[in-house]
Amino acid sequence: MKKINIKVKISTRLLAYFLFVTVLPLFILAISTTLLINSTLNNKLIQELDSHSEYTWELYNNSIANFKDSLSKVPLDKLKRKLSKYNNTNRIDPNIKNELKSILEKDDFHLVLLFNQDKELISSNIKKKLLSDPKTITEKNLDFKSLLIPSRQGILISNEVISIKDLEKLGIIQNENLHNHLNNKLGFLLQIGTIRFNVAGKDYYLFIGHVLNKNSGFFKQIKNIYGATVIITHNDNVLLSNLNENVSNIFTNISSLEANLGNIFNKQININNRKYRASIYFLNNTNKNSVGKLIIGIPEEDFNNLKSGNSTLILHITILVALAGIILAYLLAKTITRPLSIVTEAASVIENGDFSKRVEVKSTDELGYLAQSFNNMASALQKRKELEQVRDDLAATLTHDLRVPLLASVQALEQLLKGSYGSVVEKQAFIIKQLISNNKDLLTMVNTILDSYKYEAGKQTLIKRKTNFNKLMDECISDIEPLAIEKNHEITFIPHYDKIEIIVDKQEIKRVIINLLSNAITYTPENGKIEIITESIDKDLIISVKDNGIGIPESSLKDLFQRYSKGSKTLKKIGTGLGLYLSKHIIEAHNGKIWVNSIQDQGSTFYFSIPLLNEQGSNINE
Repeated sequence: MKKINIKVKISTRLLAYFLFVTVLPLFILAISTTLLINSTLNNKLIQELDSHSEYTWELYNNSIANFKDSLSKVPLDKLKRKLSKYNNTNRIDPNIKNELKSILEKDDFHLVLLFNQDKELISSNIKKKLLSDPKTITEKNLDFKSLLIPSRQGILISNEVISIKDLEKLGIIQNENLHNHLNNKLGFLLQIGTIRFNVAGKDYYLFIGHVLNKNSGFFKQIKNIYGATVIITHNDNVLLSNLNENVSNIFTNISSLEANLGNIFNKQININNRKYRASIYFLNNTNKNSVGKLIIGIPEEDFNNLKSGNSTLILHITILVALAGIILAYLLAKTITRPLSIVTEAASVIENGDFSKRVEVKSTDELGYLAQSFNNMASALQKRKELEQVRDDLAATLTHDLRVPLLASVQALEQLLKGSYGSVVEKQAFIIKQLISNNKDLLTMVNTILDSYKYEAGKQTLIKRKTNFNKLMDECISDIEPLAIEKNHEITFIPHYDKIEIIVDKQEIKRVIINLLSNAITYTPENGKIEIITESIDKDLIISVKDNGIGIPESSLKDLFQRYSKGSKTLKKIGTGLGLYLSKHIIEAHNGKIWVNSIQDQGSTFYFSIPLLNEQGSNINE
């Protein structure tokens, strides 16, 4: 019986079962949880971005509303009184300029320009040398009229912004010095408004600008927004930012199609080589052309780090739980397999013939019940073995004791038949011959039983000699032929070689062949055919005895070569049932094998093999 490492097999199965039932779902749950958390964080990122974007855009629009409110409250009385004394010359009256400065300081305006009804600049908070000649402004009016309101309209306020370049187009600035001055002092973008008022029948236009720079109220509100980055750009140049670092690089990657669709939301951009999720609002001038962008961004890195941290934490927890589970499964397997291993080792001892082996019962669970059942089985086997030993000893003793009187009776009957004790009539001679034949049969049966015990005990001595197998087969056929003739059987011997010499115990091998031929004759109806074939396969000589008899049921084949087996309980034949059992021992003692192929009602073929002895100098001559 092949020894199986049950401990390894069951431990492996338990571990595999645990992995399948517990660890695998745990990993699936971990992955699902990670995906869910990441999805939640992505939604959180978008929600925060939307919230900050709405809040910042609201602040921007509030700054415009506040600007409008400031314009509506600009005090014009003093300015009007001073304008009533204005002599309408081309020089700028210092009193008017001072009044404009007071307006500028009071309402936190950054740019104040005063035009007459001829659209000539008559005063400003900008130094005179930086301003263009008023005539030039009129001549290069361009789009300036779009900022001036018709008569009797009152106040016009733009909801958009303009850039310094727009001022150039308007003709308000014309030289590079003014351009640089405004860039450095005011910034690039302005919220603008125009107030029309009348003095002494003349219209005047007050052009007021609120610059979007770090001094603006809007920036003071956005710079403290927590968790969001707010940037205002003009032509990709950063004007405002609430970042503590300088913004040197913004890559928005906005396609023309996206720009044409208006404001953009949930866009991935790069700021200082860091990824942001951003909303982008376009700031348009009076001609509805974009002159800047309001960018509200949330750093993806913060959320990615959080997602990575969550994933790592979940992975670590999963691995720890899996390791704990594997250790638990191993300990559980060890608890289960250790008793099984003890039972297996005890079974191996019993398999080798020691029926005294027992296992210790340490528990009352299924394993304890198994150990107790094993001990009960071992006790039963031991008692059975003892009974079998008593039976075998008794049978051996009886057969040995029967052999001597049987042999003596045969010899006495033979002497009686010869007339040693007086003349014997014909009828008496017939009876004596029958008695001699029956006693010889009994003696053969007794010898078979004794020989089977000798083979079992390993005490049988084989006398091996070089033997011509073909001649041995001829002798066997000659001995069995009278029995075949009685049933009109045809026996055919087909040798594969002309001469085969093997080293065997001739009488023992002859015993096997006679037994196989006798069985074939017995279990084959009259007029049957029995065929004997020899062939060599590898290093073995294979002998087959084939008949077309009644065959053997498939259920009886596996026990056919066991003691007292006759192939089927339905087969009626007087004998010991030890013929095939003894034949198996004889062939195995010659390092051979014996087996059978049989189909019920179609016949049987018995095979046995004997090792060829080429290496020992035997010859196979074809």
